[in-house]
Amino acid sequence: MYHNNNTIGSVNTETRIRPAAHNAKTLLLSGPRGAFLALLRLNIWGMATLLSKRAFLVNEETTKTQVMGQYWWDVQAKWRVAWWNLGGSWDSFTSAVNAGKSKRFLGIKLAPKKIRAKLEAQGISGIVGISSQGIGVVDPATGSLVTAAAILIGALTPIILTLLNNIKKDVVIPAEPAKAIFFEDGGGNNNNNSDQSMAGAGLIGAAILAALYFGTKK
Repeated sequence: MYHNNNTIGSVNTETRIRPAAHNAKTLLLSGPRGAFLALLRLNIWGMATLLSKRAFLVNEETTKTQVMGQYWWDVQAKWRVAWWNLGGSWDSFTSAVNAGKSKRFLGIKLAPKKIRAKLEAQGISGIVGISSQGIGVVDPATGSLVTAAAILIGALTPIILTLLNNIKKDVVIPAEPAKAIFFEDGGGNNNNNSDQSMAGAGLIGAAILAALYFGTKK
């Protein structure tokens, strides 16, 4: 399901690009970025849950278990820089994480090879997006979103792989076979910033438009 024929290389997670370059990527990567945010709202690969627990202010007890370089503020700093360098707005990213963090983990079979291998090495496999057609059918809208976001997924793969370490500590893995998943309202705010725009939507296709709409509507 995952096709990454185009690449922009691994995104820099340490140093922000200049505002002019950021603004250029805001327009250039609008479509893939919107698709990636929609995937976060669906909690693809458990990323929204993991980010909420590892990259945002957590309780003191949890912080005490973390180590230098992996404190929540360290993780957040890398994602902040990466998202900026991809032309994104941090408010939109945070909104997508909050919308997806309590949803069921899904999408193993939709993952690129490196991400799938990371999950399978931890004994996690076979969980897919489920359509209303029945168990075992990959939801076409989710698959289309993964394809549309491929260039960003490729750029973010190094920090996604780091995020997916010890995933079972923070994410409840659904028992298999999975029950049908009907994608509910994502709960995100529908605003006018560039990450929520439909720029480039014609290239993404009708399935992605639907997923983005249902992921952002009240």
